Amino acid sequence: MRNSKRIRTAIYCAGSILILFSCAKDPTEIERTPTSTFPLTADSRWEYSGLWYKVPFNDSSLADTVRREIYRHIIGTDSLHEFADLVICDDTIITYVFGQVDTFINRQWLKMEDDKLKLFAHDEYPIGNEPNPYVYDNPRILLDLPLSGGKTWVAWTFNDFFENKTVVGIDYLQLPTGWNYCDVIRADIVGLSNDTITKYEWYEDDGLMRYEIDLGVSIEEDDNGFFLDSVRIFEVWDIIDMEISDL
Repeated sequence: MRNSKRIRTAIYCAGSILILFSCAKDPTEIERTPTSTFPLTADSRWEYSGLWYKVPFNDSSLADTVRREIYRHIIGTDSLHEFADLVICDDTIITYVFGQVDTFINRQWLKMEDDKLKLFAHDEYPIGNEPNPYVYDNPRILLDLPLSGGKTWVAWTFNDFFENKTVVGIDYLQLPTGWNYCDVIRADIVGLSNDTITKYEWYEDDGLMRYEIDLGVSIEEDDNGFFLDSVRIFEVWDIIDMEISDL
């Protein structure tokens, strides 16, 4: 499963990214109540359909599409080091690639504090293994609520990287609960070399509804190191089902 592991690493530790972003409306154009919460209630669940694309520039045989299923589940509360009352959220990601199935968990330790959704630690590990969380020196601010148009904040710093988030628009999406407006967040992750990683997230009060990330351009070579093609790799998640607990 070396190939699927390489795909995982690219998605969570991407280099320069240019995003394929749909045309969202300006947040100031429509009067609406901004996204103001995020459900951290135990046993809340989300299901996403994900597609990972490799698109060659010269329309070569390198084109590929990998299907994914993503299951997000609020497990319950936990304490971690000096942090108490954290909420465990598991993303179980099933990847169907090269005739095989690869399953792993991305576990996150979260907390809603001062109207901010904060990530205190995370770990990515195969099914059947025990997590070994990486604890942030300063928690990442995933959401700064309410998500009013134009709001900006610094989400995190890690290994000399800064992630700047901005509410840049709203989209009218068809969700499991019907058509609804979502706030669109653009995240620019900038390193010391000034390379920028950009991703987009669609949120509403019931959580993450859509996710887009473009892994940029890479060079494909054969076993002898000869150039085959330049390819762009990107991934899209779309919500297909959810169940929000009231407990």
